[in-house]
Amino acid sequence: MKCWQKWQDAQVTLQKKREAEAKLQLANKPDKLQQAKDEIKEWETKVQQGEKDFEQISKTIRKEVGRFE
Repeated sequence: MKCWQKWQDAQVTLQKKREAEAKLQLANKPDKLQQAKDEIKEWETKVQQGEKDFEQISKTIRKEVGRFE
């Protein structure tokens, strides 16, 4: 459950970073735009890793439950 929550939190943060990037583009602030893009790349990686971790844990849990059935 903690793994799923971490993944969901990363998705929410990524969405906020993308919204902040859009605001910077509209405000024409190129100095801060590159930092926003770097943060988006970082959070995209975290989202992907969170999904991968969740899938691995889910697979393990299904396997363990299958052993007891």
